[in-house]
Amino acid sequence: MNILNKMMDSIRLNDYGDEDDYDYDQEEQEETKEVKYSMPALFFHTPAVKEETPMEVVMLRPTSMEDAKEISDYLLEGRTVIISLEKLDIRNAPRVIDFTSGAVYCVDGTIERVSDHIFIAAPRAVDLAGSFA
Repeated sequence: MNILNKMMDSIRLNDYGDEDDYDYDQEEQEETKEVKYSMPALFFHTPAVKEETPMEVVMLRPTSMEDAKEISDYLLEGRTVIISLEKLDIRNAPRVIDFTSGAVYCVDGTIERVSDHIFIAAPRAVDLAGSFA
């Protein structure tokens, strides 16, 4: 027996028949469960819009940057969000709009400025018509 055969025997790559060192129980084989893998929802997220229920519009007045997550959550649920930035610090207003714009991009939606401090963000299922500027 040469060195290559000895190495293959040691890592069990040479199969000399039906002999098996392991003893499998019938019960263990029946108890194994099939595991299904799926891609994370992050890559294939589609808004959960139900056609039976009417569209819901959410009106929010964020007071800090942390409220931008709530706006994004509503957009990911398929809801239209009207955002009033009147109570928000002038330094955080662009950050909230940038964060919201990223969420709008994720749902393939649109964001429009209604006035100086009011924006409307809508998911793909909602068409915004008209000019607000």
